[in-house]
Amino acid sequence: MILIGFDNAGIITDSEHTLLAIGDLSSPGAVTTIIGLIITVILFIKNVPGNLLLSILITSLLSIWIGGSDVEGISLTMPSFQEYRGVFGQLSWAQVGNMAFWLTSISFAMVVVFENIGLIHGHNKMLKSSEGSKKTLQATGISVLTSGIFGTSPTVASVESAAGITAGGRTGLTTIVTGILFLASILFIPVIKIVPASAVSPILILIGVLMLQNIVHISMEDLTESFPALLIIVLIPLTYSIADGMAIGFVLYPLLKLLLGKGKEVHPALYFIAILFFSNFVIQYVF
Repeated sequence: MILIGFDNAGIITDSEHTLLAIGDLSSPGAVTTIIGLIITVILFIKNVPGNLLLSILITSLLSIWIGGSDVEGISLTMPSFQEYRGVFGQLSWAQVGNMAFWLTSISFAMVVVFENIGLIHGHNKMLKSSEGSKKTLQATGISVLTSGIFGTSPTVASVESAAGITAGGRTGLTTIVTGILFLASILFIPVIKIVPASAVSPILILIGVLMLQNIVHISMEDLTESFPALLIIVLIPLTYSIADGMAIGFVLYPLLKLLLGKGKEVHPALYFIAILFFSNFVIQYVF
């Protein structure tokens, strides 16, 4: 999330020589993000009510003032459902006998399952609770199954949900209200577009830092524990994929334990998961 925040703001950019490099810090997006990050951290530390939303509002106004947002041609829009009718309820098993169908399905399943697990686990760490994991995963599973019927992409837990958690959201009511507001936002898409990525970037950076606080619980003395964990932390942003970053750690952890004679410390289910992840890599990059 930290890398995404800096990348969206243009503070970090790609480079053909060093992979990553500092971007143009004089650009409106970078300036807005830097000032917005300072404002966000101060509001958060002081525990100002609605601190994250207030930060987005202030940063958006700042972006408009320095010319980072285009406010011309703003008007309400009426959604058109004509195109949506072409994907609603269009389930098809026509390719079920094709091997490509199954390989693609397995790959998508691995990504969806473990991306959700990673995000939900991170959210629960912020809540300092694991009681809601089962119900959360069940709700996500049902939404993934129904997404095909409604013609949408598979549902995953939202990274931005962490913003609601840090703001005090602890129940499903937060999600319900957010969903209703998202539905209503269809009418205000041109207005919402005024909010630049640089206004959201400080929030992502702050939440990423908060999620990293749990690194203190990793046993650094035991490299069979810490090395796979730290590799996951590094590879998730570098691969730009939660599923791929987790996959490498999930494969490496039981492998290290097994090769060092500590195989009994690993739950059998984890060996099965490691095999699935390894198979997914083979399917993706070999076939």
